[in-house]
Amino acid sequence: MKKRAFIILSMLTSFLCFSQSADYYYKLGMDRLDKKEYEKAIDEFNKAIGKNPVYTEAYISRGKAKHELGDLRGSKMDYHKAANIQPVDEKSFTSRGRAKNLLEDYDGAMKDFNKAIEMNPDYPLAWLYRGIAKGALQLDEDAILDFNKAITLNPNDDQAYEHRAGSEWKLKNLKAALEDYNKVIQLKPRYAKIYISRGHVKIEMGQKESGCQDFKLSGELGNMDGANMAIQLFCK
Repeated sequence: MKKRAFIILSMLTSFLCFSQSADYYYKLGMDRLDKKEYEKAIDEFNKAIGKNPVYTEAYISRGKAKHELGDLRGSKMDYHKAANIQPVDEKSFTSRGRAKNLLEDYDGAMKDFNKAIEMNPDYPLAWLYRGIAKGALQLDEDAILDFNKAITLNPNDDQAYEHRAGSEWKLKNLKAALEDYNKVIQLKPRYAKIYISRGHVKIEMGQKESGCQDFKLSGELGNMDGANMAIQLFCK
């Protein structure tokens, strides 16, 4: 009996080390991805997948890195791999749903997010990504309800504010969109691209000077191409 218990404990310990090792490489990959070191990020995600071949988030993130490098075929293959991993809990259902979102299979993604929410209604990412799927399907009013829930569960989720702002903007609720973009900037003041979105909303509200200043700020933070294009179109 003791021998059997020892074997089981050893197996559990090995499994935990295996998982932690995969997580370690995944975190290194995400750090590289945030720094736009895409080839190095792919190397780390390869290691994570080598340790855990059913690591859905690693396939998704490797796919994003490949997309940034222009490897669209390789990127799509990784998303397909992620979408074909069998989920077991709310986190893995949400991860598979994310992969389906990236493949533009929004109806399939919604089914996974619904299952994740059914399993754990307090899991904020399921609400966030279901909202993103609804937004892609032009169901913006419903999407906003999901983003509201995601924000209630995680008040510092900048993605939820950003996507809610996008839905509010499409519905021409410009004041609400502006408030959400302001919140994103409060949470991530160096997020260059968000200043472009806020600038567009300001210009639609008749605040051209302030909107153009946002475009300039975006450029100063590194988004020169996007900033120059917006300035040429709206600020000349």
